[in-house]
Amino acid sequence: MQPVDLNKLNEFIDEQGKTAVEQTLYRDMFAVACYLSRNGEEIAAKKLCRTLFEHLGFNGRKTYFLNLMNSFSGNERIYAEEICAQSAINDLFDRQGSA
Repeated sequence: MQPVDLNKLNEFIDEQGKTAVEQTLYRDMFAVACYLSRNGEEIAAKKLCRTLFEHLGFNGRKTYFLNLMNSFSGNERIYAEEICAQSAINDLFDRQGSA
């Protein structure tokens, strides 16, 4: 499936994150969900995303968030990089040997 544009997600994180620390937490949370999904832990990944999306206002953005979750498969690495998580999170993909 084609990746969903993460510009909206980045905007939602910037809007809803009250501090830079909170915004980093949201970005890292999303990247960890990507990592979990990449490793076959789709249920855990979706639960983590759902929790994040609830914090970011799921009800008003339901279609976007559902499209994003449904497009995870095969796009995990791209999403983790585009969300600008901390490098230690993105490095997990390299240690796994993912391309």
